[in-house]
Amino acid sequence: MIVLASFPLGSIGTLHKKLTVEFLGKVDVLSIHCPLNLETRHLIAERELALMKPTAFVVNEARGAVIKYEAIFSVLRCGGRMFNVFS
Repeated sequence: MIVLASFPLGSIGTLHKKLTVEFLGKVDVLSIHCPLNLETRHLIAERELALMKPTAFVVNEARGAVIKYEAIFSVLRCGGRMFNVFS
């Protein structure tokens, strides 16, 4: 496995800036591990998910609201794959 990026706790602002087509368009698995706070709420939404390959997996091991709830259903309706925490 090749790790493209890893961001230490406290650098979420840096992470969000890196969530671009250059990064998200390359990943096969996006695994999310961060606390839920004002900075991380809806960190991943429709825009970020649309940048990913259709074959990519999203694994949310953080709090549920890190991924925008509506975006999850949008992805699943299109045949995407996602593992999410809801609380």
